[in-house]
Amino acid sequence: MKKTVLNIQTISLITILLFAVTFNANAQIRKGVSRTTTSTSNSTFKGCPVTLANKTGEVFSVAPGIIQTRATSQRVTVKVKKTGGRAETQVNIYVDGVLRRAKKIEFDNGNYTTKYKVRELGNVQGKMIKVEIVNQSVANTFRYKAKIEGFSKSIVKGGGAPITGVVQGQVKKSIKTTGSCTGKTRLLKY
Repeated sequence: MKKTVLNIQTISLITILLFAVTFNANAQIRKGVSRTTTSTSNSTFKGCPVTLANKTGEVFSVAPGIIQTRATSQRVTVKVKKTGGRAETQVNIYVDGVLRRAKKIEFDNGNYTTKYKVRELGNVQGKMIKVEIVNQSVANTFRYKAKIEGFSKSIVKGGGAPITGVVQGQVKKSIKTTGSCTGKTRLLKY
């Protein structure tokens, strides 16, 4: 009987020691992970996909349809689709006021609709992207949907401006949040 009690005590003691060592190791790993994931300077995180600008409209021969925005990432996608009208139309894409001739989109004359025609732009972070939809017909119109899509690293609309506020029960803090694609963030105390 004494031997059985001694064996149970030994097993209990070993179990408690293993639990303590495992708990301590997990706490150290967790602490290290938290610090490295909050730093975005060395991260390969490109950002969350966002629609930087979109517009639906109709273009007459007197004035082009224009959609523009500032790029928040190195790569931006311009999408334009015909939703109605008969006019022959040309879509010009400008980066900081310079026409990208190779990225031009053309729609032929006729009464039809299309899927999005897509053009990729590279090396455009911080530059102004302008899409100009020009009706080439005097008598006809062109109806369209246009989007400029890119990536953003900030959950704050319009960029990574710091947010100032009171963190639950603490003094006023200034926080810069990055790297969330869900619209949520979790603050960790170090």
